[in-house]
Amino acid sequence: MHSNMLNGSLLQSLICNDEGIYTCANCTYATPLKNNLLRHYRVVHSEDRPYICSVCFRSFSLKQSLKIHFRTHTGERPFVCKKCHKTFIQKCHLNAHICQKR
Repeated sequence: MHSNMLNGSLLQSLICNDEGIYTCANCTYATPLKNNLLRHYRVVHSEDRPYICSVCFRSFSLKQSLKIHFRTHTGERPFVCKKCHKTFIQKCHLNAHICQKR
């Protein structure tokens, strides 16, 4: 089943409490956004991994994860520190680097 297709049991497992918080039925993850819970389920609990790297054949549940992974093969490091010019594959790694330098 492709990750964009949701079966009835998954839809039934989306629990929204009185405060508008969606909680995962399989773990303690909670979020105010339904789409975040759906993404969480695909990444953490689903075995559906339709995005496959054409170089090493590693599979991913999200297209964005494959895109980031593919940079390990191409050497692309699009995020650059303005102070020291160190480069990073992911923006979150650049942000962590900047925070450590403060």
